[in-house]
Amino acid sequence: VQMGSFVEMAIPLANIGSPSTVSVHLAMVNEQTGGEWTFAGVPFNSFTDGFDVNYTKYYDFDLTGSIAPTQYSILP
Repeated sequence: VQMGSFVEMAIPLANIGSPSTVSVHLAMVNEQTGGEWTFAGVPFNSFTDGFDVNYTKYYDFDLTGSIAPTQYSILP
């Protein structure tokens, strides 16, 4: 769902096997010919913006836990 400059996405847990934890890395990708670029990584330090980047960091969220997403450490 897009609202203004924000986009919200949802994946039903049943569609991915109903896990108790989920590892998450996000990035924006420009796929236009001649302008291929990956940027805006989450976690912020998971890669340096550029072409054909290698992701090195992620979050591992415990879906049964009670802590806020902002309290999780960046892994590894």
